[in-house]
Amino acid sequence: MKFIDGMVVTAEDLQAATDYPTSMLQTVMRTYFGCGVMAGLGLKPDDKEGTRDTFELCVEAGMAVDAHGFPLELCRPIKLNLTPDPCIPESEAPTEVCILVRRVTSDEAPRDAAECKTTEPQFECSRTRNHILVKAFAVEDLPQRGLCEIPPTPEPVEGKPPAVEPTPEASTTDSVLAELCDCLTKRLTPDAAAESWVMLGCVKLKPEGIESVDLSRRQFVRPTQCVCDVTKKLAEFGARMEQMERTLMPPSTPPATPAAAPATSTPPPVEPAE
Repeated sequence: MKFIDGMVVTAEDLQAATDYPTSMLQTVMRTYFGCGVMAGLGLKPDDKEGTRDTFELCVEAGMAVDAHGFPLELCRPIKLNLTPDPCIPESEAPTEVCILVRRVTSDEAPRDAAECKTTEPQFECSRTRNHILVKAFAVEDLPQRGLCEIPPTPEPVEGKPPAVEPTPEASTTDSVLAELCDCLTKRLTPDAAAESWVMLGCVKLKPEGIESVDLSRRQFVRPTQCVCDVTKKLAEFGARMEQMERTLMPPSTPPATPAAAPATSTPPPVEPAE
């Protein structure tokens, strides 16, 4: 939109002018980064009292990107209390919960501009603030859409052999690096649902407190995830090559020590008689 002197500008005009650069930045973020954790946002039990039996979970500061292309920044660590609801029978209490984060704005809360305080500046009534919502979900209550995560590996069905991924015929360093290039350049289509959640990890619970923290379902932004996946494949490739060398090459035997020569006695010199 092009503004000129003396032009009557409406709220719609200003909104369109401010939305355009934001939408362009979102497009770049979605195209290159996808969605996922950028840095930080670690999960660990809060055991400052020296006991591991605690329901307090510490979420470290960090940043993520949601499927809409918005950055999600947690500026300082926070604590979540995962204590089960005392009104729920112990047999029905969740044994595993997942920690999710998403962006929320002040616009999501219903309000009336007429209720603004008259002592505040007028623009305070229409200012939109961004917030970060961190929430624990039971595994069975996870959102069905808009969840940025690495899907969990399906549990094997009794009586059915687990699916085995086909291995490439020739896996070399060059082929793995080619996968890195493909991973960084392929087109991403994040599920930009109405609510875009980012998975931080899951926590297994026991009656006494937190049992363990599992980060296997955490997805990083595309550059980080691609590098981590390729690094893992290179490590597996190196391990296979080392195993192959040990299999094909017989163990080296130490050289035989030469037998010691038999000791000989030298008779003392005989002095000539006078």
